[in-house]
Amino acid sequence: MKTTLGYTAGIPSGTTGTVTLFNSATAFPPGGSFHLLGQQWFQYSLRTASDGGTATGTITGSYSVDKGTTWVPFYSKSTADADDDNAAATGDVVTDEVYVGTYKDVRFTYTNAVEQLTVFDAVLSLASRKPVSKVVDGAGLVVFDPNGITLGAVTSWLRNATLSGGVASMPDILNPSSPATQGTAGLQPTGQANGSMTLDGGDVLVVPFHANNNGTTAIGFAFWLNLTNLASTRVPWSQTGAAGASASRGRSDFLATGAHDRTGGAAGGAGSNAAASITTGAAHFISIEYDGTAALAARHSLFVDNVLVATTVDNLPAALAAATGTWTIGAIDTSGTSGLLGTLGRNFFVMNAKMPGATQGLLTSTAREALMRFEPLT
Repeated sequence: MKTTLGYTAGIPSGTTGTVTLFNSATAFPPGGSFHLLGQQWFQYSLRTASDGGTATGTITGSYSVDKGTTWVPFYSKSTADADDDNAAATGDVVTDEVYVGTYKDVRFTYTNAVEQLTVFDAVLSLASRKPVSKVVDGAGLVVFDPNGITLGAVTSWLRNATLSGGVASMPDILNPSSPATQGTAGLQPTGQANGSMTLDGGDVLVVPFHANNNGTTAIGFAFWLNLTNLASTRVPWSQTGAAGASASRGRSDFLATGAHDRTGGAAGGAGSNAAASITTGAAHFISIEYDGTAALAARHSLFVDNVLVATTVDNLPAALAAATGTWTIGAIDTSGTSGLLGTLGRNFFVMNAKMPGATQGLLTSTAREALMRFEPLT
């Protein structure tokens, strides 16, 4: 089902005017019914033009859990005028489809900059199913549902929505109040047009702990990556635990040499993998899965492109060290120490449960394949 939305706010005023494209809190009856209608995607096509051709703007998406009293940004995209004569041009038009199905209420606004607009055409709609353009080739047009395909194993889904410039916040689709953030501009990854993020060796996102992204007997991380440097130093992807020596943490590191190492914390146990088939300049889907209920040799699993890499274990504990503080994506600590060089895919999945039917790790091969096929890094 698709619903076309009407736009009546007109052209933004002046060089810094803001208009509302859509506000579910006001579009639907008091008390809110937007989240009950099954609308999963907000779609827009926006054409902006100015006499001098210098106008720029920003489309911002925000969510609310209190019927529109407070709005929290989760999406941003830039616009620009492509010419200086107001004639229709493809470069004037910005389109996108934004997943909004997890929110109670959403609002999308446009803020102008630099020059007064003379043209502002907005085509807006809501869709109950994933638009065709969001489905990868070979996926059979199946609606993506991370909870359904993993039967609750995926409990945190971080998805980048910053498509240019520094990534200050990476929303958690399943836990909207707990995004990954980076307030220091010099430590922010750079968002790309396809939703991926490039990291320069010191960039890092900080993730607050909550019940759905932490675990001592079951914890896992799945993501696309393309490394540009395979130096001999560690390239940590995420860690769980307090600051200090490795023995005080339960943490997951991905070695730049292509091997993997998991430190089990105070018990001193570790699991490591032989070097996987990872080279610079190639994208791979990585899934690191720790199952403390499994036999010793099967507790720690690394999958590269859904292929299990051989594991060597050394006294892996049944439970990792209890986590405190925050964990990080892209570097070993919040200062960006030992950060990776390369590109991280748009989506970062966290697992803290084992799905029914999984025989190695936390996911079945079919579920892991589904995650890999969703918005792959190419």
